[in-house]
Amino acid sequence: MDCIQLQQTVEKIKTWALEVGELQMKLFRNAALDVSIKGGDVADLVTEADYQSEQFWIEKLTEAFPTHSILAEESGMRMQPDSEYLWSLDPIDGTVNYAYGLPVFCTSIALKKGNELLLGVINAPYLRELYWATAHSPAYCNGQELHVSLPMPLPEALLSTGLPYRRDEQFRKSLHHFVELSSQARGIRRMGSAAYDLSCVAAGRLDGYWEFDLNPWDIDAGILLVQRAGGQVVTTTQEGRISLIAAHPSLVAQLQQTLQFE
Repeated sequence: MDCIQLQQTVEKIKTWALEVGELQMKLFRNAALDVSIKGGDVADLVTEADYQSEQFWIEKLTEAFPTHSILAEESGMRMQPDSEYLWSLDPIDGTVNYAYGLPVFCTSIALKKGNELLLGVINAPYLRELYWATAHSPAYCNGQELHVSLPMPLPEALLSTGLPYRRDEQFRKSLHHFVELSSQARGIRRMGSAAYDLSCVAAGRLDGYWEFDLNPWDIDAGILLVQRAGGQVVTTTQEGRISLIAAHPSLVAQLQQTLQFE
């Protein structure tokens, strides 16, 4: 996909992301919102807005890009034989926030060709923030070009993280690192949305972000935003569980030491 096609495609995706945001805002803080538990884990929620948003995306993508595969959080993989392209989609990242009426939630979508990220769009409708980037462009929010924070020592950094849903060894490891970095950094925030965390790193509102036990749909669009804003993202995958650090390259190196991240 060349530069011109990418630009045309990202404009289409931005338009749809705004439409999805309107759908989500109609159901947000609605007492009649249907909320259920996924997979028997009380910490992992799904709402009717997740399902409606995902169905919207799948219909639009299938019609416009019938030869492309789609990986969506709620419905899984829709594989097209011999397809080079894959859409990675989280209809609402921050579903628990959304279900409780907290304003930090977003839709996140990315296009990949093999392992190469081609475009990413994240829309936080309540906050009225539309983020996007392509492999050939800077990262933007509402038309303003984004840049990650300048190099800084860890004690001056404002960081963000998240905790796994599963209360297992990875959860305990995450708590240990939270305590460890709380004593080293200026502060730590927990937004409840990996996509929004990465958007804030790209915008320089957060200096760095780390998290364990992530999925591609959580992070693909945000990774591209950080990279196109001048940041670095390092990931590792173990048993299908993705761990990630995102920040200015100099801060990534400092976080790797504390997190023993290789």
